[in-house]
Amino acid sequence: AAEEILGKLVEHKGGTNMFERIRQAPEAKKEFGHPVSTKKLSDLVNQSRNRLKHANDPMEDHFDYNENDAIVMLFRALVNYQLVTGGLTEQMDKALDVLRKDHQDWFPG
Repeated sequence: AAEEILGKLVEHKGGTNMFERIRQAPEAKKEFGHPVSTKKLSDLVNQSRNRLKHANDPMEDHFDYNENDAIVMLFRALVNYQLVTGGLTEQMDKALDVLRKDHQDWFPG
């Protein structure tokens, strides 16, 4: 949930958080053939988190987990943190470098 909380702080500072940047990206429009709605993108990128967050029955804790969901959450949290504070810790910077290196097709540049 850190990515969501930090995203709200970015908005409060008048900035554009990573969720909104992803939603507005040309790649998102290309993927869906039109600008993607906030609700649809939220459902997609928060699916695993929301399943665990809203699980009321222990049997709901077992589901097919998509590793990409974790990668996107980490990336959003790190960039939102940077947008709020103006920088990253050394460990955060290293983690972001690893994400970018391992997923160059997602994070060009």
